[in-house]
Amino acid sequence: MGASPPTARAVTGALLLAALCHASPASLIIGTTPPVVVTPTDAHSVSVCQGTSYGLSRPPRENTYVDLKRRYSNCTLVDGNLELTWLRGRDLDLSFLRDIREVTGYVLLDHVTASRVRLPSLSLIRGTSLLPPPTQDSQRPRFGLLVAHAHVEALEMPALEGHCIAQGTTLACKNIHLYIRYVTGGWRKEENSLGFPHGRKACIEILAGSVGVFNSTGLCHWRSVDWSRITSHEEESLINPNNLESSSNCTCDPLCSSGCWGEGGDSCLSLEACSPECHGFPCFGTRPEECCHPFCAAGCTGPSSRECRACRFFSDDGECVLECPSVFQYNVTTSSWDTDPQGKYSFVNMCVEDCPTPLLKEGGTCVRECSQGKREQEGVCVPCEGPCPRVCHGVGVVHAGNVHLFEGCTTIQGSLILSNASFSGYDKTMPHDTVIQGYPAMDPKELEILSTVEEVTGYIDIRASHPRLANLSFLRNLEVIGGESLTEHSSSVLITGTSLENLGLTSLRTVKAGHIRITDNTNLCYVENVRWGKIIEDSEERVHLMNNAEGGSCTAASSVCHEACSDDGCWGPGQDQCLSCKNFRLHSTCVENCNISRVFQVNSNTCDFCHEECEERCYGLDSDQCERCKHVERGSNCVRECSPEEFEDNGVCLPCHSSCIHGCSGPNNIMGEGGCTKCAKYGINDNLEVTHCLPHGFHCPEGDFFDCLGDTDELRLYGMTIAMKDNVDVANMPHTAGHRMLSNYVPKEDAPISSSLKKAGAIILGKANMHELAYGVTSSNAAFGPVRNAFNSSKFAGGSSGGTATAVALGLADAGVGSDTGGSSRIPAAVSGIVGFRPSTGRYPPGGMTHLSWTRDTAGPMARDVRTVAALDAVLAGSAFSELPTINPSDIRLGVPRTHFYQNLSHDVSGRMEEVLKILSAEGIELVEADMHRVPRLTELTGFPVIFYECLVAFQQLLNRTNLPVTLNEFVDGISSPDVKNIVKSILSDPVPEEKYRQSLHHYRLLLKEAFREYFDLNRVDAAIFPSVPAPAGDVVGREDPAVLGGDPMATVATYIRNTDPSSNAGVPSLAIPMGVNGEGLPMALQIEGPEGSDRELLAIGAAIEGILLKSRGV
Repeated sequence: MGASPPTARAVTGALLLAALCHASPASLIIGTTPPVVVTPTDAHSVSVCQGTSYGLSRPPRENTYVDLKRRYSNCTLVDGNLELTWLRGRDLDLSFLRDIREVTGYVLLDHVTASRVRLPSLSLIRGTSLLPPPTQDSQRPRFGLLVAHAHVEALEMPALEGHCIAQGTTLACKNIHLYIRYVTGGWRKEENSLGFPHGRKACIEILAGSVGVFNSTGLCHWRSVDWSRITSHEEESLINPNNLESSSNCTCDPLCSSGCWGEGGDSCLSLEACSPECHGFPCFGTRPEECCHPFCAAGCTGPSSRECRACRFFSDDGECVLECPSVFQYNVTTSSWDTDPQGKYSFVNMCVEDCPTPLLKEGGTCVRECSQGKREQEGVCVPCEGPCPRVCHGVGVVHAGNVHLFEGCTTIQGSLILSNASFSGYDKTMPHDTVIQGYPAMDPKELEILSTVEEVTGYIDIRASHPRLANLSFLRNLEVIGGESLTEHSSSVLITGTSLENLGLTSLRTVKAGHIRITDNTNLCYVENVRWGKIIEDSEERVHLMNNAEGGSCTAASSVCHEACSDDGCWGPGQDQCLSCKNFRLHSTCVENCNISRVFQVNSNTCDFCHEECEERCYGLDSDQCERCKHVERGSNCVRECSPEEFEDNGVCLPCHSSCIHGCSGPNNIMGEGGCTKCAKYGINDNLEVTHCLPHGFHCPEGDFFDCLGDTDELRLYGMTIAMKDNVDVANMPHTAGHRMLSNYVPKEDAPISSSLKKAGAIILGKANMHELAYGVTSSNAAFGPVRNAFNSSKFAGGSSGGTATAVALGLADAGVGSDTGGSSRIPAAVSGIVGFRPSTGRYPPGGMTHLSWTRDTAGPMARDVRTVAALDAVLAGSAFSELPTINPSDIRLGVPRTHFYQNLSHDVSGRMEEVLKILSAEGIELVEADMHRVPRLTELTGFPVIFYECLVAFQQLLNRTNLPVTLNEFVDGISSPDVKNIVKSILSDPVPEEKYRQSLHHYRLLLKEAFREYFDLNRVDAAIFPSVPAPAGDVVGREDPAVLGGDPMATVATYIRNTDPSSNAGVPSLAIPMGVNGEGLPMALQIEGPEGSDRELLAIGAAIEGILLKSRGV
């Protein structure tokens, strides 16, 4: 397949990925530009190229046409954004765009003058990244397709195929907006009066984002396209065709019955009128059975997931799938996650067996760069030990709107540019008519974020003046300027017309290429004395120093190098600004000699600091080279403290007895003073008193009494007591699921989650009462009695995991594990004043549980604080131990979905929730008012049909598993709680049709998951926040009618699951956190929910919120 691997330098340009859809992943190659095309074994090759993200800013290079041609020739899939900008010439040859079939981000035409722009193969714009509007109005849509400042007669995309739903005499279309702005006016939204023949409307396959035409002329054929309202987004807008150029000669070819993009029969707009049964998905015909599979995008040739023109989510060997096969599988024996040899990595929208070079593996994904907190190691992203290196990309001119992108950067791939506009603020229109989103003035102190930068691969261009911009000390760690790209003066360092007084580039050691040009800086001293030849790598590069501060004025102002500097010069005043030292260097400072406290001489020109554990003097760097120790001595080394396996005796660390674990206070093998803190094994006398400690591996003789523990490295939950919900298997403990018929069922084996808890050292105290068969929200169980609220025994405890919550709230157990289908761990936690967590569906291993809905059920840990829940989560998920990170509140951005989630609340919950939002905002958390418009309706379409169908199957499986000698009807007749019996009997008499079940599971649930993803992505929020339940706990009522609230049994369920059920159906993580009590002393709770898979991040956010609320109460 024969392409040579690219050189390292070639890879620094625009990356191109060449991939086979069905060939072996070993044939996926990162190529040079122009792209390397791999010869496929079938007809579906995919050549993936890297898009750009300049937006409406002008690209840094002048010759954009050459760059675009090199980047996109032979490219079929643009990973990122397709930006065609600053192209001038009516007869431009843009045929190099002909192969592009898909763009994962947005498509932009900006400042393009051409007679015709044709994208003949483009069939899908995913909109995974969207373009902000050219204003600061955050309420305006973000664009998947935008034409701005263009003079184009025709923009043709014939492969963008419409799919519409028949509604009466019209077709309602989905997935696209179109905004247009007058050249002299504001934003306008107009009704469109034009239509297609027979009243049809057309729409195109853009999965996210709006479409806009902005200050452009031409595109008269677009008058023939009836852009319809997008029903899947909250914004409503239409294009007014009168704002598109009109021409008597601008007509569609007679072959085009549904409108056209431009002239000719090859520019027709394709239109497919789909049956309402397709529910907004594309189709391959008009009949109900001719709908594309829900995983298809851009149309299909048949109904299966192997007949899609493109995949909505991922392609796995030619089949469209929701997600790639996981590269990890849960090992029940070891309670850990192992690599699955059948798993695949997600790469763009494909599933591959291995990530193509030079991409990296992170989790189950191929990435170009490791995420924050990780670094590359042999092609895999691993956690950093200490600060992580981070590569950032140049952004053009640095300003208040983008400076934050450089946080933590060590390398800038590109150039660093500062102009006067950086500090004065950007207008909407800049020189050369470049449209740039307006940003406020930037304070020079914000540039301190660049202090971690060690390398700039391109150039630095400083042409800025500001009263507080006296030096470039924010670049004090910059060591290398690469010069891979240069300014218009062929310079890699251009500093002109600034307010600088000194440069302050104390770490700069190498300029690899390009001239040095420092001119017209009237206050700038020191530069004339710098020996630039020691820094410039290429001796042929020139140094231009002109019209800077005069030497005499600098001397008069004492702006001269420190006397400790050598003749190589300096970057500014002080001993730490020298290029080299006259005598000795102590790290970054020049000194006269090394006769300084806690400093020693390394060689003839270098001093260094003693190890931090040295008292005063030393003769080397290491802790064994101290004359005296500051704290204690271990062997020959000075250390801060003794290890847990040691004790201190007169400043010396001595080992504990070999039978001790977790430390000791002396050398003996006894418990207590002078001996062990804990024992590996305990020797116990007849009075059950611990007499001595026994070593690891000691065999307990028969007839003696010993308490033997396992390897304590695995005992992360050592000694933690657990209340387990009575629908989870615990070996040799009863399992009733709250149903009297199961009273004699005692499983012999642990459920995987029970096994994990035990292996971690937790103690499962017993089983906790629950709502019968987990089918309710009060835990008023008619078989075993109602569970009462820990704060008021006349109130219910929530359900269905009420017994677990009450046990934890009363302190009978340190923590608990319930199950959660629609809120069964969070509702009882919310009304009991504790923390309840529902993880991403599938995070914990399945099995050993009485299910209500196997596609939704998950274990749900509960505890009195978030960090204990996080410890349980790590064990249940089989994750490696890691402390929950501490998050700065100012780094948290929360969405506030008022519609649905804040409606019909009790007065006390509503009032407290608003107080909490004010408290969080005052602590620096950013709150974003953003609604989830589609979520409530999709939850209705997904939730109960799935439960009603799956519960009957689950109950029959329970009977088979327990060998209970009854029929399903007899089992249902034996249900004690009337509310549960009535519901299940009604389901038995009128079961959910399998077709409806599959539609809910495979269609509406996917739309719901997509709605949640869209909410977090488009609003750029880390999580959503709202009340967990609309009201505090209600009254415990009689056994005959245990679930009644307000006179209607279903009203209780519908009320209390209203805010917990959507996330349960979508499978996203959700956390209930106490937020105080009402006037009756009853607990109230808030709930946060994050993107699927963000469990640890959500728990960290929860810990931060918990801390803020405790602080506000003076705790």
